[in-house]
Amino acid sequence: MALIKNVERTLTINASYGLSDLLTYMGSGATASTTEITVITQGKGTPDPTYLWKPGASSGGTFYTGRTTALMNNINATDLTLQAAPGTLAEWPNSGYIYFTSPAEGIYYSNIINYQASVSGNDEIVVASVSDRGWSGSATSHSIADVINEITVWYVQSINYDTVSGIFNFSYFAREAYRVNYLAPDIGGKVYSQDRSFSGSLFNAYELVEESAT
Repeated sequence: MALIKNVERTLTINASYGLSDLLTYMGSGATASTTEITVITQGKGTPDPTYLWKPGASSGGTFYTGRTTALMNNINATDLTLQAAPGTLAEWPNSGYIYFTSPAEGIYYSNIINYQASVSGNDEIVVASVSDRGWSGSATSHSIADVINEITVWYVQSINYDTVSGIFNFSYFAREAYRVNYLAPDIGGKVYSQDRSFSGSLFNAYELVEESAT
């Protein structure tokens, strides 16, 4: 087996586009997916100290951690503060992802304010920007007593290419995190891994960090 390790990213030309679009993309310095090109990448730079993913790493789905709480205020599609009962978020990480099942919406939050410091007197989940609403699904309204589910995200950790079989192997991982009584820092918990393999014919190009010995 001739294995090329540390593939930084794969690039696929989207339907109705062509090689010229790929070449333009590769010369542009862009790193994320565009209308013309779909990118899967392990990211680049220093890994996050808690969640271990590199900046820019592609995500590939989510799963429930088992933590839930109930929404304590009605919110619309642009509201950035979600309330929960006092004390219920004491062990939640200070930043992370949550999900409403109906209507479906994933949200990235950047801060938790405990009930003793919040204006509302409840625990508060703070979303930094409207762009963090509808991370998956669509930003929409939610009502008091709707269930807030904590989720964790699968991120690409590494990409390898077997030149004999023509298979790309994507190694994904996810990590849970928690706090103790709201106190910093976020503490890394269980780590999960998952491998996904795809035919090389699905990709039009790839870029290397470095090439291994074959």
